[in-house]
Amino acid sequence: MRRTGAVGVVVAIALLAVACSGPKDPAPPGGTTDRGHAVRLVVLGDQRAVGDPVPDPLHDGWPQVLFRTKLPSRTVYVDLAGDHETMADVRSGQLSRLAPLDPTLVIVWVGSEDEQRGTDETAFTDDLAAVVDAVRAGGAQVVLIAGAPFHDAISRIGAEHGAKVADVSGIDVEGGGQQAQQQVADQVDKAIGPLS
Repeated sequence: MRRTGAVGVVVAIALLAVACSGPKDPAPPGGTTDRGHAVRLVVLGDQRAVGDPVPDPLHDGWPQVLFRTKLPSRTVYVDLAGDHETMADVRSGQLSRLAPLDPTLVIVWVGSEDEQRGTDETAFTDDLAAVVDAVRAGGAQVVLIAGAPFHDAISRIGAEHGAKVADVSGIDVEGGGQQAQQQVADQVDKAIGPLS
């Protein structure tokens, strides 16, 4: 009996050694240069933050493009965004699910549903400022995506509250297909800059 137990321990140690002997820093996806940090990325927002309107946003949307081609290979990515979410929904729902994920980078893209519902700009910016402040207080870098609508308000909140801003106002997100998703990913990557 004791010999069987000892053999089991030796096999377990051998398996653990093999599992741990792989490359310490595998090449990042897409042939990009690894920025050297493990990133815990969380995306908040509405359907745009998921990657709409491409037919397969879970593969072709800008967050997936960013994740696969721009971020370090050790990046962990969670998208809490949802269809038809407003800035108030982000503040009251998505933000509460953020803390257990301990993100190092949070990207927020919201506003299209607010525009459709006629959300007051003051209410929108108050909620956005509260989200940015809460995320930054948790230690994460924040990137806001500013396109239509609320472009100027989002840019102002970013400047006033220490968030970086990715300006996508010149990109045809609605009709640009996969090329537009790539352009959004490029703008977000540019806004992120060096990861700290």
